[in-house]
Formats: sequence, C-alpha cells, structure tokens
Amino acid sequence: PAPISALMSGVLLSVAFTCLLRVKAVIDAAVGIGLMRNGMLTLALLTLAICAGLMLEQHDYKRLLAYSSVEFMALAALGASAATPLAVSAVLLLLIVHGLVKSVLFIASGHLQQAHHSTSIAAVTGLLHRNRELAVALVAGGCVLIGLPPFGLFPSEVGIARAAAGAGLSWPLGVGFAFVLIAVTGVVRHGGTMLLGDTDLATPMILLGRLDRTVLVAGLAGCLLLGITTAGLGGVLSS
Repeated sequence: PAPISALMSGVLLSVAFTCLLRVKAVIDAAVGIGLMRNGMLTLALLTLAICAGLMLEQHDYKRLLAYSSVEFMALAALGASAATPLAVSAVLLLLIVHGLVKSVLFIASGHLQQAHHSTSIAAVTGLLHRNRELAVALVAGGCVLIGLPPFGLFPSEVGIARAAAGAGLSWPLGVGFAFVLIAVTGVVRHGGTMLLGDTDLATPMILLGRLDRTVLVAGLAGCLLLGITTAGLGGVLSS
C-alpha cells in the first residue's frame, strides 16, 4: 500500500543508513577510513549501475520509485565514503529531503493505483488533463528527485560532489554521477509518458481531498525550504 511504501522509502531507509553512518564512525576510528571507504565505494558504484539500467527500462511506476530509493542510498554511500564533515552534512540533508519527496511521490502513486487498479506506466496517460493538482505534485516531486534547484537535493548533491572531490575521489564521483544521469533520463522519460498524451471517456478521473492536497503541498514545501535554507538543522547536520 502507498502509505507503507512511503514509510519504508522515506523513513526506514533513512534510519538504516543513519545506523550505518554510526557504525562507520566506529570502524574508521578503530582501523582507519580505508576499509569502509573501499567497501562503500564498490557497493555504491555497483548499485548505481544496476539501478540506472533498471530505471531506464522500468514498466512499473512504484518499482521506478523503489529503485530510485536504492539509487539515492548508493549516492549517500558515495558521499559518506569521503569521511569529512561536509560529506556527512550533505548526506544527512540528502536523507531528509529524500524522505520528504519519496513520501509525496508514493502517496501520489497510491492515487494513481487506486484509480487505474494498476501500477503499470503504460496504464497512466494524460494526467495533466485529468487532475492538474496531482500532475503538478508529480512534476514538482520529479524536479526534486532529479536534483534541480531550488529544491533540497541540489545543495546536498553539490555538497557530496565537493566532499568527494576534496577527498581525492574524483573518478568514483564522475562514474557515479554518470549513472545518476542515466537514472534521471529514465525518470524524465517515464514521467513524460504518464503526464502527457490523450485521454478518452473510459479513462478514470482522479479526485484529491483536502487532506491529500495538504500532505502533498507540505512535503514539497519542506523540500523547497531545505533547498533555500537549513536554518534549525545546523546541529543535526553537523553532529
């Protein structure tokens, strides 16, 4: 169900990765940064490569979002391998914004699934003509997901790039972001298929209640606010 998917992607993955960061700090202090750095870089690049291919040729929009979550955890691992305060701050910001946007997108996908009784990308077409509010939420969520400014994933990815380059990890950074670009292509391609196109009388209408609108707007507003300022989160991001 969409609410459970939102919790698993937006909350569970973030909590699990935060635990990994805590363990990494202990291992780094005990045996040096090389062990965890090499392991996380290897798994991050392998995961990014797999997710890029799966997202590019995906036919299920909920699986597309799920593989995107895995992709972002790999990107967080790439950033954490730099092992600098900037890297950790950027990774924590990524986890927070990712949690917000994935909650929005999974809840929006739940409305699509309820209307179509299917999670197939091919089953959804002409969404801009059927419910502009939901379409705008999906477009805004997609912009957050692919890292466009002024949303919060943009400064987090810039921070990861700066930290990795400063730690001498330029080639893994380049390879990793190349895979991210392929994944972005998949998101844009499939999103365009769902938003555009013609509709007919047999296409189900999609209605949003006041609470639905509030949740979607609040999540996207949080992503926007974190892209402009991190006021109030300084202690969390630097801890």
